[in-house]
Amino acid sequence: MGEFDGAFYVSVDNPRQGGQLFSTRDGHAWARELTAGGDAPLNRAFLGFQQFESGLWLATVTRAPPGASVFEAEKLTDGEVGYGEMNLPGFGDPTTGGGSPDLAVLNDALWWGGENAGTGAQVWRLAADDLRRATATGPGVEIPTAPIRLTSAGRLPVTITCPAEDPYGCHGDLEVRTVKRFADGGRRRHLLLASKVYEMPAGRTRTFSFRLPPDLVRLLRPRLPIRIDVHAVAFDNARNARATILLRG
Repeated sequence: MGEFDGAFYVSVDNPRQGGQLFSTRDGHAWARELTAGGDAPLNRAFLGFQQFESGLWLATVTRAPPGASVFEAEKLTDGEVGYGEMNLPGFGDPTTGGGSPDLAVLNDALWWGGENAGTGAQVWRLAADDLRRATATGPGVEIPTAPIRLTSAGRLPVTITCPAEDPYGCHGDLEVRTVKRFADGGRRRHLLLASKVYEMPAGRTRTFSFRLPPDLVRLLRPRLPIRIDVHAVAFDNARNARATILLRG
């Protein structure tokens, strides 16, 4: 049982069809929040209700693999409450989940304690700062659209900026492809020119100098100028970024 956002929550143990979660705001009218163990019928009940950061966290009693889960209930922008599984079942081990696991909040962290059938009791910790970093939203990297030049040494310079207002910096995957399709292995496709995983603090600008393979340089140089597509995919909740840039010789 637990309280969150003015409502009282209660779990019902159902070993056959999976646990159910109900809520009430007046003690008379009840609403069903989760059924079938949160779409995992082996989760027979929810317990360990703890408020942590902006949500209500629940542990599951699990009868068998894939292992114990931890759910978060969070108020959405439309006023409704949404639910999400916040760990790999069993924390990556399907034998973690027996007994009656519990949750606790201590020293700006959420703690899970429970049983593992093979190794015994386990304790797992989620720091508030790690949670904020994982769920932080940001504007995403900025990609200048000014033309760039393929150097005589076959290097392709690509610049990106992590905005100063991004709360936790920028981390993601950068790919550069041709806009035009080229024949490749019997098919015509956008050629991948370069890729790199980037991690940058807020307010920093970096230029990556990609060295292209000689055969790719020989293919591209007679066809310059051409347009290239620079695509940054964020690993966190920041927005992805894309720009089309003219590549000159």
